[in-house]
Amino acid sequence: MPALPEALELARSFELDLSAHRARGISALDLAPLDLVLGFERTHVHAAVVDAAAAVERTFTLPELVLLLESLPELVSADGRSASARARVKQAHEARPPNFRTAPVPEIVDPLGRSPREQREVAEEVRRLAERLAQLLFD
Repeated sequence: MPALPEALELARSFELDLSAHRARGISALDLAPLDLVLGFERTHVHAAVVDAAAAVERTFTLPELVLLLESLPELVSADGRSASARARVKQAHEARPPNFRTAPVPEIVDPLGRSPREQREVAEEVRRLAERLAQLLFD
């Protein structure tokens, strides 16, 4: 399924092109080898782990991971950016509460069916969180 017209328009305002985007189910995918899997909602994380074999220790909601990383001391790694980012993701998982599988996690609300103003707010939140995540993992 292609991106919704509202998403295409919002993406253009961020100088992004979503015209080639197609929504697909993940059950036919193998996410196990990926270094990081992100969802907007807990249901996305659950589906990635259960249906596509994503490693639970490398699968988060986007706002959950940002908050966990912000709570951690800075990691110093001489192994390069990729190794440092992997180590940070590992630290974030270790910082999760013992009941993280059932405890509430921060989520991004689904913009579908919301007003244009609310859709823009969601898009702004995703942009802000993605930029912050890139800083936390790679700066």
